[in-house]
Amino acid sequence: MEPALAMPVAVLLACLSVLLLRRAWRRRQGARAPRTAMVASGWCALALGSILAAIGAGAWGVAVAATAAMMTAMALLGFAAWSAPAGPAMERQRRAQAAPTKPHRVCGRITTFLLVAVGAFAGAVALALALRFLALLAGWSEADANVTMLFVQPIAWAVLATALLVTPSRKRQLGIIAFCAVPALPALL
Repeated sequence: MEPALAMPVAVLLACLSVLLLRRAWRRRQGARAPRTAMVASGWCALALGSILAAIGAGAWGVAVAATAAMMTAMALLGFAAWSAPAGPAMERQRRAQAAPTKPHRVCGRITTFLLVAVGAFAGAVALALALRFLALLAGWSEADANVTMLFVQPIAWAVLATALLVTPSRKRQLGIIAFCAVPALPALL
């Protein structure tokens, strides 16, 4: 297929795939056309549209086809939301609106926040500094070591924050942070 023709066909296939998927997911299982076949054809149309978009205009073409598919999905969802009947208006008491009767461990929550946000950040910086130090010892250039440090720090922060959130005791949380700080000691001295 010619690259000039590939883009319009890719955009049409992307939009058609969203329409097929929407129709298939609304269909009952015992309908005339099997639901599985419609879902498979929708995903195949999306894959073919993406391939044609890549052939036609590379990454930019894939982005354009994906945007067209998302706009089609947004239009379908917007129409469904607009045309859906309103639910029954029920007066219910929400817990968020009620005034708290007791402090609900505010100090414990603040401590958890500080350990997870600040402590995990400090531990991640320590791990990143230790890795930078090891990279410099291994003979890497300073630029490569710095980029490695900047790459590792946010990933380590996310992993440490998750580990601290699922750790049940404060002693273990502090132990995790201290364990992460130990490798950075040679880099700081």
